[in-house]
Amino acid sequence: MIASRRLASFFIALAASLFSDIAAAQATALPADAQPFPPEPKPCLLVSGDSATSSVLADPQADKGWVEIDRQVTSALVEALKGNGYATSSFFLEREARKDKSLPLMHAMMDARCARLLLVSHTLGDDATGPYFRFTFSMTHMVSSASGAARGDEFVALSDYARSYRYARTPAVMDSWRTGTFANTVFADLRASGRAEYARLGTLPSLAGAPPAPGGAVTAMAAPTIGAPAVEGVSYPPDAKPCLLVNTGAVPMSTVSADPAVDKYWVEIDRQIMSALVDGLTRDGYGTVYVFVDTTQRDAQPPRLSVGLRNSRCADVVLIAHQIGQDGDGPYFSFAALVSHYVTPSGAAPDAPPKAVLDFTKVYRYPQTQQDAFRPSEVAASITSDLEANGQIGFARRGTLPRQAEAPPPVPAGEKPVDPALLHRSYDLFMQKWPTMQVKDVHVRQIVAATEADARAALARLQAGESFDAVALALSTDAASRDKGGDVGWQQVAAFPIDVARMVQSLEPKGLAQRPVYSPAGWHVLEVLDVGPAQPPTFEAVEGKMAAAIRAARAARAAQH
Repeated sequence: MIASRRLASFFIALAASLFSDIAAAQATALPADAQPFPPEPKPCLLVSGDSATSSVLADPQADKGWVEIDRQVTSALVEALKGNGYATSSFFLEREARKDKSLPLMHAMMDARCARLLLVSHTLGDDATGPYFRFTFSMTHMVSSASGAARGDEFVALSDYARSYRYARTPAVMDSWRTGTFANTVFADLRASGRAEYARLGTLPSLAGAPPAPGGAVTAMAAPTIGAPAVEGVSYPPDAKPCLLVNTGAVPMSTVSADPAVDKYWVEIDRQIMSALVDGLTRDGYGTVYVFVDTTQRDAQPPRLSVGLRNSRCADVVLIAHQIGQDGDGPYFSFAALVSHYVTPSGAAPDAPPKAVLDFTKVYRYPQTQQDAFRPSEVAASITSDLEANGQIGFARRGTLPRQAEAPPPVPAGEKPVDPALLHRSYDLFMQKWPTMQVKDVHVRQIVAATEADARAALARLQAGESFDAVALALSTDAASRDKGGDVGWQQVAAFPIDVARMVQSLEPKGLAQRPVYSPAGWHVLEVLDVGPAQPPTFEAVEGKMAAAIRAARAARAAQH
């Protein structure tokens, strides 16, 4: 049984985190002996619905109705998180369990052992503007301290993220309000904050939570300049993570129209391109977060990009900017995609802003006459394809930081390094044997759907004789392949999620799967078009493994003598 004093400490700490300011909570000093709670946490997010701070209405029927809405929001949010690859568990605090205060939630945290807790609560009230309802989402994590137990404050709670959504409680609003749409908005905001990315990348967040920006403030940064020289210095942000921050909207490089309605229209097109781009990159396995700047935030201080980069700590930024103009070929609209990283120049003052270093740029230009037929998903798919082909963003898929040479495998103490000449001779022998190893690449196309029912509907249309290209264009949610007839190109089987890989292997040498298969990206309808020999790996890709194998062989021979 959990001691009542320990439970009281837990409850007080959790309540304090819910009502405290985020910045103040992050500034809480950790005890020297602080340990994560729950112990041995996993890189997942526990979402708890109808938390103890939710309103309790006097009318039992009305109270039950709002609890059910809370349950639907929580369920839809968990589904969105899981569907986008976030390791997520869920818990719903039943009303009859409230007499035990935080005991059920504490047990849920112990069972799930998730590193962060996201509490969902609803509030109904009246103010000067009239009746309203509000949903609040608070992410927190807790640490325990043996030294604090004597003072009754064994638990310390730190707030990582908080956001509230307020709506007028009128018949018109209530009739048009949808739990699924709202949950998608909440998910998009949470993903943009970067605070839950650890649950998708599979890495534990720090015990102290997200670190503040250098110097305790947000560092302002300039947009990348095309043709600017490279900058030598220290990478920014410090302790960067292998992910991409996609930034678009009312950004400095975009055209600002004198007509507010036109300006807002093109910023909305940017948002749609960003949404499709992020979805495509995420489904392809790239660590991705985003920051959208609407027209009211164009001159925000600190800039939204600065805040986003501080919070996400992504190593690279993908900037999408729109330009409207006229040249010798006539009126046009275009979108520039730029990949850059930031560096604090060598010898610069401690408070000097970092400089942008441009790594990739491409402009997608369209005649103004194509505006009515233009589809944002098309340019998003083109950007995704070009970024992947360029290889600049590959680090966000591998989970390794860019521009950082991988150190050779360490040589165990007491062992001699492997002679490079021996490694090259071993690689030559490997290449001679490669044709006999029969390693294969497969040419695959797919239709990805959000639900199994949608995937089965797509499969039925294919089985009825409709072309794969047409069904993919109409139904697939995979922006990167949809406009290419679902074609994902040649891949090694190991590059696919495990269940998809098994299905692909079962279809070789070619064929259409007769049932959909699930992955974190959605439900896949797969067709193998061809199978061919795989390209052999480069020397650099296998050098470490060969060296380890040679050392192991040496150790085995030494043990025999």
